Amino acid sequence: SGGGLGGLPLKDRGERLFDRFGCNQCHSIDGSPGTGPTMAGLYGRNEQLSSGETVLADDNYIRTSILYPNKQIVAG
Repeated sequence: SGGGLGGLPLKDRGERLFDRFGCNQCHSIDGSPGTGPTMAGLYGRNEQLSSGETVLADDNYIRTSILYPNKQIVAG
């Protein structure tokens, strides 16, 4: 049940896990700058990677970014 989060809506569970695992140390959710790119407006957007490749920020991209954070680095 996600550490007692199972009764919460998916959005709220995601926000709590984002905070719990320290993602907010590098990534903002409101567009403000940080060490890592902001999450504001990310989902469904095409992202330019440092490799020159462009990827769609979908479920697979986000899952890969969580599991392998250095695999697909956003340009800049």
